[in-house]
Amino acid sequence: MYITWHGQNCFKLQLGKDILLIDPFDPAKVGLKLNAPKADIVVVTDPKVSYKEIKSNNEERGVFLISSPGEYEVRGIFIYAIHIKNAGAASFIYHIESEQVAIGHLGSINRALEDDELEALNGVDVLMIPVGGNGVLDAKKAAEVISQIEPRVVIPMHYKLAGLKEKLDSVDKFCNEIGSCEKEQLVKLKLSKKDLPVEATRYIVMQP
Repeated sequence: MYITWHGQNCFKLQLGKDILLIDPFDPAKVGLKLNAPKADIVVVTDPKVSYKEIKSNNEERGVFLISSPGEYEVRGIFIYAIHIKNAGAASFIYHIESEQVAIGHLGSINRALEDDELEALNGVDVLMIPVGGNGVLDAKKAAEVISQIEPRVVIPMHYKLAGLKEKLDSVDKFCNEIGSCEKEQLVKLKLSKKDLPVEATRYIVMQP
């Protein structure tokens, strides 16, 4: 699989011939550019938020949208949308499995995981986690959640970027909290089961 980060909570997952897009934001409201690709599947973590409309990667099939809790299988991709209470508001976190790799996406969560949520994320290899504070997890709380899940790869998201309208902490604060991060000009991450680290967790900072 190939992983691309577009800023905030938005990721593109290239899974074989299928494209899965997570949280495609509205550029006018967020302040970042979103050269959003076409997609086969779109999943959203907060149905109340206005999302950018995405064109289908296959006009005959259209876009399969997931915006409610449940278990889904779409073209061999397993997607678990888990309902959570986040500062009194309802939203979702995701457990996605494809190509023998399990991905956890924590949306805009701002607290530690409860037991049932942690169970739903059991076995996650790659964790996409907000770290910027101001309504989402800050550096310290993010580190605590990571210790709950114990993933093999962590990709921080939802932090300060040039042009972003929302005031957030920088990713450096998170990297200092956990010790260090791999910082490369990485806009696309190629990942397979054999690439997953066996011992120490990898912390990868991507470029939008």
